[in-house]
Amino acid sequence: MSYTSTPDAPRGLPDRRAQPPAFRSEGEAQIGRCLDRHGIAYLHEHPLAVVDANMVRLWYPDFQLPHHGLVVEYGGRLDDPCYAEGWQHKHEVYRTNGIDALMLTPNDLRGDWPRHLLDSIDGVMADRLARFRDVRARASRPAYYQVRAKR
Repeated sequence: MSYTSTPDAPRGLPDRRAQPPAFRSEGEAQIGRCLDRHGIAYLHEHPLAVVDANMVRLWYPDFQLPHHGLVVEYGGRLDDPCYAEGWQHKHEVYRTNGIDALMLTPNDLRGDWPRHLLDSIDGVMADRLARFRDVRARASRPAYYQVRAKR
């Protein structure tokens, strides 16, 4: 089931007030409350298509931030070797699919972790904007300069 954290659900996102998310762990619940508190819309365990082992599969990330174009995953059982191996695989699949993912662990939910989470989201967005500006700057150069620059 998918939800949004904003009081007035953006178009296309269901209003989460009708049925709150059933989080699988206290860590997920903490992250959900943090996103709510800061007005960041999210989808909880909403299907996402990824290519894994040359097959399209549907995954259900803990959180998708549709207005930020990234996912947030919480790994609460990394002391279990099978879980930890799956966690690493998930991170690699997101990377190879070009999906920005914040992978959080119980250690990440200590201290001033809400600020660190917001800083991480900001960092992803800033990196994406910098890459776009770089592409835009290269596209605005005269054609003769672009050919010379490749040599």
